Amino acid sequence: MAKKKMTHRFNIFAIIQGWFFKRQKRKYAKVINVMKEHCDLSTYQSILDIGCGNGALTASLHDIGLKVTALDDNPKRIKIAKRKTKTLPIDYIEADALKKLPFEDKAFDIVITAYLAHAFDQGERALLYKEMGRLAKERVIIQDYTSQRLPWITFSEFFDGGNYYQFTEMPENEMKNCFEDMKRCFKDVKVVKINLYSAWYICTPA
Repeated sequence: MAKKKMTHRFNIFAIIQGWFFKRQKRKYAKVINVMKEHCDLSTYQSILDIGCGNGALTASLHDIGLKVTALDDNPKRIKIAKRKTKTLPIDYIEADALKKLPFEDKAFDIVITAYLAHAFDQGERALLYKEMGRLAKERVIIQDYTSQRLPWITFSEFFDGGNYYQFTEMPENEMKNCFEDMKRCFKDVKVVKINLYSAWYICTPA
C-alpha cells in the first residue's frame, strides 16, 4: 500500500513538473553555459541523462549538439518527457538506475543526473554512482544540493520523503570515498557551485 501511494504521489509530481518544462529548460541551459569553463559538454558526442523527469535537461543537452539517451523508472515521467520533446531525436528508456542498465561499459562520453541522488539512501547512492561510473568514458556529472540548506527546499524534501538530510551532510566526501563491491566509484570529484544550495559534482570515472 505504501509503495502504491508513493507511485501515485510521483505521478502527480510528474504532471506538475510537466507544467514547468520551459522554465526548467531555460535554467538548465543557463547552468550548462555557465559550467563551460569547468566541463564544456558541447565538446562531447554522447550523453546519458539518468532520471530524466519531464525532459527539460534532456532537451537542453540536445540543444548543444549531443546525442542524448534518457531514462527514468517512472512511465508517467517518460510519457511526459516524450511529449515535451516529440520533435527531437532522443532515445527514451524506462529502467531502474539502481540495477545494471542495458548498455555496454563506457557506452557514453558523459553520464549526468540532476536532483536524483539525494532521493536515495547511502547504499542506493553507491549503486547509482557505480553504475554511472561504469557507463561513462570521460565524466560523471551529478547536479544536486550542497550542504547549505534552504528552508523551502528542506520543507519540500521532508514532504517528499527522500534522503535529503543525509545526502547534504557531506556529499563531496561521500562521492570521493564511495566504494561498491570493493571498487572505488570515482578517481576524483570536483565541486563547482551553481549557487549556495546546488552544485555540479564533476566526477572522473575509476
